[in-house]
Amino acid sequence: NLRNSVSVVVKVALDGISFTTTLTELRKFVVYSVQVLAYTRLGDGALSTPPVRVQTFEDAPGAPSNVSFPDVSLTTARIIWDVPEEPNGQILAYRVNYHLQATGSLNFSREFVPSDRTYRAAELEPEQYYLFSVTAQTRLGWGKVAHALVYTTNNRETPQPPSAPQLSRSQVQAQQITFSWTPGRDGFAPLRYYTVQLAEGVGPWVSIQERVDPGVTSYTATALKPYTSYRFRIQATNDIGPSGWSVESSQVRTLPAAPSKEVSDVKVVPITTTSVRVEWQAIPEDYWSGDTETGGYRILFQPVSDFPTSLQATPKQEVKGIKTTQVVLTDLTRDRNYEIVVVPYNSQGSGPAAPPVAVYVGEAVPTGQPRGVVAEPVSSTEVRLRWQPPQQRDQNGDLLGYKIFYLATELAQDLSPEDKVEEELEVVPASYTSYSLVFLDKFTQYRIQILAFNPAGDGPRSTPVSVKTLQGLPGPPSDLRFSEITMTSLLVSWDPPKKRNGELIGYIVTYETAEQNERFSKQVKQKVSDTSLLVQTLEEEVTYTFTVRAQTI
Repeated sequence: NLRNSVSVVVKVALDGISFTTTLTELRKFVVYSVQVLAYTRLGDGALSTPPVRVQTFEDAPGAPSNVSFPDVSLTTARIIWDVPEEPNGQILAYRVNYHLQATGSLNFSREFVPSDRTYRAAELEPEQYYLFSVTAQTRLGWGKVAHALVYTTNNRETPQPPSAPQLSRSQVQAQQITFSWTPGRDGFAPLRYYTVQLAEGVGPWVSIQERVDPGVTSYTATALKPYTSYRFRIQATNDIGPSGWSVESSQVRTLPAAPSKEVSDVKVVPITTTSVRVEWQAIPEDYWSGDTETGGYRILFQPVSDFPTSLQATPKQEVKGIKTTQVVLTDLTRDRNYEIVVVPYNSQGSGPAAPPVAVYVGEAVPTGQPRGVVAEPVSSTEVRLRWQPPQQRDQNGDLLGYKIFYLATELAQDLSPEDKVEEELEVVPASYTSYSLVFLDKFTQYRIQILAFNPAGDGPRSTPVSVKTLQGLPGPPSDLRFSEITMTSLLVSWDPPKKRNGELIGYIVTYETAEQNERFSKQVKQKVSDTSLLVQTLEEEVTYTFTVRAQTI
């Protein structure tokens, strides 16, 4: 990681038995954070911790940046500059030289402290080109020189726009386009840089961050999308400011390329003792880089060994069509572990390979489903299941057990928006042909499926059966409230229970005096079918306690 801008660089050490490597092409006088990880064919391991921090050595600096002349007259010119983009150490000083371009003899040389990055040159000859040079110094010496030309005049102006970018078909590739242009007049202020903008299709203009050297008249736009239309335009900038934008180029399309995305969700299922079915998610059309007609998938497979062969030498099977999602590999060697890789391809080349998937060939998943599945409710929270194993010829080896999937499809209770109904799973041994699901929800419809599995994996699920648990006692009504209260009557209301647990037939409302005394006491129970009751003939200034219970069949 860099000190100022975070940039991650990866170096791969292919030799798995080496524990040293040399990092090259690093920036000078920069603090790096270094971590190491190990990887196998199946992916990357964890990064080493803590990161090791190391700083590269100091060196002479690069050239000062952004040299320009904001103020120029017939006899003066003020120069300004910025810190070098590659300081390579602590800047100690700057030095400015200048001379008439025509003579080449040195007129002036002066050094400045690091905080001074401007100087006004006086007593210059009018209407002449002067060549200025600026260099920086670190502890290890003077660095590279930045040169800048200036013309002494009172009539500077912004430059004319360059010509429209000229595109040649021979300079168009899948991910880059090269174009050229003719500069306009510089406005008596030498150009400092060009700015390039591009537009994808009919989309908006986007500036390329790189400043193009004013001495060149061609540029290569990189990191473009394959088989995509682009337009370009250019702007020139001198010390006065930017020109207008050039006329935009004609629209040109990059060439097709190999697929840019790997397949996902690769699964391998043994279907016989010598064959497997490979399944994957098809790549969306946008990632085929413009060549969908010749697209397809290449399945590479080989037995796992201590000395695996390269992908190019691995046996393979190809399937045409970008929407294909499976293939069956046959005539494999029994009792071997295979490694299988799926690679998208088209006529332009191969895309990135998916991580390899390992599978044991010699045992196949059951091809038959459990038979005669019957579900019967035993109580409000229990269901009894019975079934028969798959046909012997469909078991493909010894069964390890059964997986029972059950999902509530009709509930006898109200769920909040946050609650989700999810399918649940229970696993039982292969010797079982009956089983009880317990702790189920009351008076709830369930959808149940069973599958058999063996060491190779899961077989198909059985046809769904539906069963409803029996009714149970309902939960309490909610939100009990009172209204229309007078000296001798009131209206009591409530909401149905959140857990009905059956078919509600009514409610029992009980009310009684809160304190028992000799003067007056009362207890009343009343059945109602609605969710409210008008209670009358109450005693004045007496406190009553109300309870409401729901009833099911």
